[in-house]
Amino acid sequence: MSKSEADSDFEKFVLENSEKIIAVLKAQKNDAEVLFSDEKAKVEDLAKMNKEKIEEYADAKKAKVEEVAIGVFGAVANPVVQRHFIKMGMEFMMGMDEMLKAMPMPEAMKKTWESATDARDIFTDSYCDVNPKCQTKKKGTKKIELE
Repeated sequence: MSKSEADSDFEKFVLENSEKIIAVLKAQKNDAEVLFSDEKAKVEDLAKMNKEKIEEYADAKKAKVEEVAIGVFGAVANPVVQRHFIKMGMEFMMGMDEMLKAMPMPEAMKKTWESATDARDIFTDSYCDVNPKCQTKKKGTKKIELE
């Protein structure tokens, strides 16, 4: 059978069965639309279920984070802990001050250090002369006891 004969046989078949072919194509189209609609509904249902699960998970995690945050904040804000941190910070600063005093320094740096210390002392004396609530005595600094 030649190509032209095959083409004419096919054309004849299509013309004779056009109503059946159109009916089959419409049925396939309808089946595809129903299948797509069903699958779309399934995907939407899954998405809704996942969204609800994600929201539940997020709410549970949020509650846990709030619980932990309250505990951490409570520990950090605890007055006893605060006193220790303040004491620790003051001790650290006094240690650094003493270390700087004990370090070997070039003469120019030593003079600058002494000038800064003298300026601080002059300022402190002047401040205490005009401020009746001054905590610094003329003989030096007063140690503050934190309870």
